[in-house]
Amino acid sequence: MNFSKTYTDSVKIGANYHATHPKWTGLGTAQYQKQIEVLRDRYGVRTALDFGCGKGQQYSEQHFDKQVGIEVTQYDPCIHGLDKWPEGKWDMVWAFDCLPMVPRKDLPWLYGEMRSWASHVILVAAQLGRPPKMSKQKAYSYVDISKKWQDMWCGGVEKWTAPKFHLINNFEEVGHPPSL
Repeated sequence: MNFSKTYTDSVKIGANYHATHPKWTGLGTAQYQKQIEVLRDRYGVRTALDFGCGKGQQYSEQHFDKQVGIEVTQYDPCIHGLDKWPEGKWDMVWAFDCLPMVPRKDLPWLYGEMRSWASHVILVAAQLGRPPKMSKQKAYSYVDISKKWQDMWCGGVEKWTAPKFHLINNFEEVGHPPSL
């Protein structure tokens, strides 16, 4: 995969941020369990790619994959050992609270990749209207990232469609029917 310089710079910043902050554990994934299970049942999901999974503790400590009954492949470009670019197909691709760290100009090609990976459904969670934490904004100050989720939304995410696209705003689906 040939990544843009802006994407590569963003990943380097993210890797440094991961190394210096105890956060981004991935444990927040559990808050989306209900939505994942609804989509699993609706679309017959058996496999998923967790794009931007953080440190993966939701799987190593909470066994979240077993809780939802889905075989999950973990990917996070900023975590050594989880940073091999995904290749293949999954029934579902999900990305929770990681897309604002992707430079705006890289969102369209990233969405193209997500569409190529997902055979059934894509689930993105974002807290629209809330900017990333100041420590993240400072860390990413040299990269043109969305300072607010609305910027990302206006940057083209509202046009994301197939295979089936669901966006969760503060744990409520918005923008794309059918509702959860």
